[in-house]
Amino acid sequence: NRVDTSRAPDIEWPASPVESRSKQA
Repeated sequence: NRVDTSRAPDIEWPASPVESRSKQA
């Protein structure tokens, strides 16, 4: 389940730990 979290707004996506870390940063 790959979502464009990179360009997506500040939403808590059930993405990989890498994406989550980047979001929390």
